[in-house]
Amino acid sequence: MQHDVASVAFNGDVGSGGRYVTGGSGDTWVRVWDYETEQELETGKGHHGPVWTVSFSPDGKLYATGSEDGTIKLWKFTAGPYGLWR
Repeated sequence: MQHDVASVAFNGDVGSGGRYVTGGSGDTWVRVWDYETEQELETGKGHHGPVWTVSFSPDGKLYATGSEDGTIKLWKFTAGPYGLWR
């Protein structure tokens, strides 16, 4: 990986195409990757500290991230800009 990785969550749902999410210790971004191609699909910006934990919802439509900044954020997959729920 070209970025520091502190946490990974894999969504093996057939409908998702095999995505995984990473959070890093070296920056404040959340990255969504395609498992097959290893290409970065999205970069989510919203935390103000390293992202130490990531997890998918059971249906794979949402994922949560937890940061050293003391916040937990829910993200959804969208066709446009990243889907941070406020």
